Amino acid sequence: MYIRNVNTGSILRRVLTPCVLTAWALTALACRSQVQTTPSAGGRPLETRESLQALVAEAERLRQTERVQMLRDRLVNGDFQDGDRVLLTVQVAGLATVAAPETLTVAPGKLLDFPTFDDLPLQGVLRSELAALVTTHLAKYYVNPTVRVHPLIRLGVLGAVGQQDAGVYVSPEMLLTDVLNAVGGLSPNADVAKIEVRRGTETIIEKDELRTIVAAGTTIDRMHLRAGDQIIVGEKGQRNWVAWLQTGAATLAIILSIARYW
Repeated sequence: MYIRNVNTGSILRRVLTPCVLTAWALTALACRSQVQTTPSAGGRPLETRESLQALVAEAERLRQTERVQMLRDRLVNGDFQDGDRVLLTVQVAGLATVAAPETLTVAPGKLLDFPTFDDLPLQGVLRSELAALVTTHLAKYYVNPTVRVHPLIRLGVLGAVGQQDAGVYVSPEMLLTDVLNAVGGLSPNADVAKIEVRRGTETIIEKDELRTIVAAGTTIDRMHLRAGDQIIVGEKGQRNWVAWLQTGAATLAIILSIARYW
């Protein structure tokens, strides 16, 4: 699932209000939704706290200091960054109709911004923990709500791709190839051996490691990416034929000049 230019209207202001909801109201709201998405990869598991702790232990055994730090940072600070988005669908007990997905934004301070209710702190929360947390939060206002959440993270995809995008929102369940397809795929001059991932000025996944990740079908979540990370696609090396011909012509001229004196 990836999403561009989402209209974050006021559906939740109408749907998630502390009053009795009717099936008619939910149906009307579903028709008015302006959220546009493409199907997500779906079904791929997200990292749990237990799985991350196991990865830390393995990285410590292999003395992979930088990887240990990255994994521990994820365990302590969680997955969510300011500006992340969450697609939320809610069904209230006793009603057959489900409200169309509403897009919530992670506000400064890592707070999930609910239009009507109290904001929900996401400091230290993993993506795999979000559904249970939101369900518990909304249970303060509704009886037995059924909640579905789809976190979205903002990644930059730059370089030799069909349509460069410094801020495309993607599902963490997607594969790297899914993300590249979301921006128009690779351009004709792309070099698949020159793809890397950067966080700020630091390269966090090198080209060689990325080839292994792609071959293994590793998801964005299991690549441990977060908002603001950039996927950079390099270009194929191009021979400068003009410079080559100029150099060849100059060399030939020198040879001919020397030959005149033999």
